[in-house]
Amino acid sequence: MSLRKLLARDDAVYWRPMAARFATQSVVTAYLKHRLAREEQILACLKEDAASIPDMVERIYVGLDPRLKPATMPSRAIFKR
Repeated sequence: MSLRKLLARDDAVYWRPMAARFATQSVVTAYLKHRLAREEQILACLKEDAASIPDMVERIYVGLDPRLKPATMPSRAIFKR
């Protein structure tokens, strides 16, 4: 995983491609924790027999404004709805 490779380095700042912003090790650590937590949620949905990405979105993003839900799905899933 590329985030783990970044954390293995001793750089103080990581410049992001195509962006004026940068990330620190604490930001990269937060990204990694978030990604791993999301993977666990997806695995739990699969174990619960979620039938589709929209089903997973409903289970993972409880209480999310419905207008924002399309942004949580891959573009091809949005167009299949």
